Amino acid sequence: MSLQTQVLFAEAMVAVSASHPDRVANVHYPDLMSDPAGAVVGAYAELDVDPGAELASGVRDFIDRQRAGGRATPPDRYGSYGYDRTSVWDNRAMSRYVHHFGITPEAVRITQTEG
Repeated sequence: MSLQTQVLFAEAMVAVSASHPDRVANVHYPDLMSDPAGAVVGAYAELDVDPGAELASGVRDFIDRQRAGGRATPPDRYGSYGYDRTSVWDNRAMSRYVHHFGITPEAVRITQTEG
């Protein structure tokens, strides 16, 4: 995926979030990886939607089934897609996205979920 394609997605997400903040839940990737059930329930709460009593256990059950089914482990390294971190973080549109959603750079790629 090119940086320009990611810029288009980022601009659209910022525009939707800015124009309808009550309809967009912001879930940070590190939070999703460290506590998937808590992140999903938190997104529902942020949208003022009742998640129901079974949502958290349903998320945990889903993750357990994924792991038990031999789901492929994420790669240790991801390709650069032809651009580097500086070109992404210095791009004006990506900078707006990063600041709008409070994203911090990863020192180490987060690929493992809870457990």
